[in-house]
Order: sequence, then C-alpha cells, then structure tokens
Amino acid sequence: MAEYPLWRPATKDLPRNHGGMQFEKGVEDLATKAVADSVSTSPIVPQELSPEVIPIFVRDFPLYDMIRKVPSNGLSHTFQQQTAFSQNATPALISETGTVSDDVNTYNRQTSNVSVFGVRRGVTLKGKYAGANAGGPGSDLAGRELEGGLLTIARDAQNVLLRYQDVDSSATTDTAANGRYNVHGFNGLRYVLQNLAPSANTITVDITSPWTDQRVLKAVRKGVNQVWDAGGKINLLITNTTGSEAMFEDQLSLVRYVDDKTSEIIPGHTVRMISTDQGLIPVLVVPGGALGTYVGAGSHTYSDIIGVDTDTLEMPYLGNPTPSVLRIPIGTDGSLRELVIPFAMFGLACLAPQYMFRVGLETAA
Repeated sequence: MAEYPLWRPATKDLPRNHGGMQFEKGVEDLATKAVADSVSTSPIVPQELSPEVIPIFVRDFPLYDMIRKVPSNGLSHTFQQQTAFSQNATPALISETGTVSDDVNTYNRQTSNVSVFGVRRGVTLKGKYAGANAGGPGSDLAGRELEGGLLTIARDAQNVLLRYQDVDSSATTDTAANGRYNVHGFNGLRYVLQNLAPSANTITVDITSPWTDQRVLKAVRKGVNQVWDAGGKINLLITNTTGSEAMFEDQLSLVRYVDDKTSEIIPGHTVRMISTDQGLIPVLVVPGGALGTYVGAGSHTYSDIIGVDTDTLEMPYLGNPTPSVLRIPIGTDGSLRELVIPFAMFGLACLAPQYMFRVGLETAA
C-alpha cells in the first residue's frame, strides 16, 4: 500500500452477497424451472469477476480504486456528514485543577442513493461458432462483449460520480450547474461542490484568452491552501485535458528545465504531480466527457479542476464491492444466444465537503 498512496482496493474481508440470500434463491428456482440443468442450481446466480478481469473495469474508472468501499446500510445509504470538528476557535486551555469544557463536531445527516449499473451483452450461437472456426480475435466474441459491458459500466459510473445528481429534477442538460438529473443516480462531485461545499471553495479563472501570469496554478494552490487552513489535506486533483494542460503549462514557466514529477497512485496508473505548499499532489486526468462543462455565473461556460481528500470519500455498495456478472442460461428467452449481464451497485458518500474545492475554468464567455 505504501507504494501506491491512493490505492484502496476492494479487499476480500468486505461482505459479499453471492448465494444463500432468499431473493437469490428465488431467482435460482425460477431459472431452474425455465431450463433443465444437471442438478438443482442454475448458472444465472451472480458470479464475482475473476481478478484478471477487474483491471478492465479500473482502466476506464481509476477513481473506483481510490475510494474506500463500505457496505450500504440501506437502499439509500445514510451517513453523517461532518461540517466542523470544533465549536471553538480559541485553544482549549484549562488550569492545573480546572474542569475541561465540552466540545463537539458538527454533522449533517445525508443520504446517497445506491445506483444500479448494468447492461446486457451477448452473442448468437451462430456468431459464436463462426468465430470459433475463424480463430484469432473472433474466437472469443462473448468475452469481448463482456469486456465492452464492463467498460460501459465503468464509463457510466465515472460520469455519475463526477457530474450527475438525483435532487434537482429541473436540471435536464449535461451543462446544468447542479449536474444532470437522473432519479436512479446519486449526488456526484459537481452537485456537492455547488451546494454543500463552502462557496469560497469555488475559485473561477478566465482562460478564454492567452495568459502569462500562472493564474490557473495559483488558483489551484489557493484552493489547496484553503482546505489546509480548514483542517483538511488535498491528496488528489481531478480534471480533463484542458485543466491539466493549463496547470502544467503554468508550472513549466517556473522551472528552468522539464522535470515532471510522477506517481503511480494505483497499480498500473501513473500520473503527473503539481507542486504546492502541502507537497506534490497527483493529477488524475479523466476524459473530457466524464467531467463535462456547465453553465455558471454570468451564463459563462466552465470546466472544473476538482481537489479532493480521498480519505473523506466512501463508496457504499450493495451485493459486492466489485462488479459481478449474471450468466444467463442459453435458450432461457427462447433464442439461441449466450447472454451475460455485468452489473454493480454503489453510491457516493462525501463525508466532509469542506475538504474539497474546485477551480472553475471559464472556457467560453
């Protein structure tokens, strides 16, 4: 773990629900009656993905491996969101025989919907047999479809985590400041930063025209310092290629030669780092569509650089902390197809929104 500072894998000691649950037993019974099997168990029961398949999921959704997974306490996960760690600004000093005074944290009760991500993928038996005869890449068409399904779930999960929400039903576009509404989603980082984080934690920078004053890098450092002064510590920056290029171009003019610092934050994923007063902070670059843009103050278009303390984020899950696969018996639906349903169920709990910030890059007036 010391080699990968932000790695929080789904460990084997987390609770998993594969078989034995009453509702899953009902599914087994239905499947057994639908098709003949060798004994009494149908292959429709959920199966955990093998370890070598998980990197396919993480490849397009590296944030999954950087957030702690916890079992959800309901269909919607309820958690205590800490907004302050003390009620006093002055030191809690007492005399030698004095009595200590009371002090408490401040909390808000919040909930996160546990969203269900799933797609059905398959291949006809005719195509499967033809692929087997052809050999090469076509010999495992079903496996390639399963991989595509996993990448689809990874893309969708990352998009929801960054820019969707389930509160404001009037936000029906991708450029909504609160994040796009989906009743089956959960509140992602854009919504949290817009509504739950302190307003001072949003710093806007105009990059609609060329600049020479390191404004982007200075704004990022300002956000990091504000969180530090409030008692937190940013350990990850999330942005798209626009934000990344702006930051590193600003930093480049401050050094006499190119000396990019990098960090392998999770196995197989190396990123560049930005220098701040609190040390080097890794920059995770996600596809532009994952982070998206939004219309903010003055009807201007913005794209974010988001700073988070990953220790204050949790991913509540139901079923299994890793994606699972339902393998549907051939012929169950009356057609000659091999079908699989990769799926995952999780949400997002932001335990301390005051320990995150964003730099809103104004990209269009």
